[in-house]
Amino acid sequence: MKNLMRWFQFFRQVLGDGDYDRYCEHMKRKHPGMKPMSARRFYLSRLEEKYSRPQRCC
Repeated sequence: MKNLMRWFQFFRQVLGDGDYDRYCEHMKRKHPGMKPMSARRFYLSRLEEKYSRPQRCC
C-alpha cells in the first residue's frame, strides 16, 4: 500500500496535479499577507506562460 501511495504521488507530480497545492503552501509560508490566486487563475497563468514562448526549433 505504501508503494502504491508513492507511485500515485509521483504520478500526480509528473502530471502537475499538485502544483496549485504547492503554490498555496508557498504563499502561506512566504507571503502570509497576500491572497493566493484562485485555482482557475493559477492554471490559466501557467498555460499562458507555457504558450507565450516560441515553440519551434528554427
